[in-house]
Amino acid sequence: MARNDDGQENRVHAAQLASAEHAQGQLTETLRIVGILNSGGAVAMLAFLQAMIGKEPQFHCYKPYGLVGLAVFVFGALLVPLTFFARWQAANFSINSSVKGEMIWTMRMMKLLLASTLFFLAACAIAGFGITRL
Repeated sequence: MARNDDGQENRVHAAQLASAEHAQGQLTETLRIVGILNSGGAVAMLAFLQAMIGKEPQFHCYKPYGLVGLAVFVFGALLVPLTFFARWQAANFSINSSVKGEMIWTMRMMKLLLASTLFFLAACAIAGFGITRL
């Protein structure tokens, strides 16, 4: 009877590990997407600003919004490597069986991911507001 309990416990443990690996894979993809969105937004903002340079009255009206939007996109993109670092630190604490350290770094990672996403949304709003002012 003990063998059945051990076998069932091993299956449950294997299922939990598979679920954790799936969640880590999803988190990696989310971080990549946020990084691509912020970086792509910065490149698009640079291209739009370059296209606006020849149009004097519109360019001067849009320039402050474009530059602030660009800065916010870049800052959001710079948060993504910090988020990967926080994720790496959380994994190190997990390997060393430090639950408190793992939780602290996991919360930091989630806050950085949320901040990067909010920076993307804020930059889009700033750029959109600037376009409506043209």
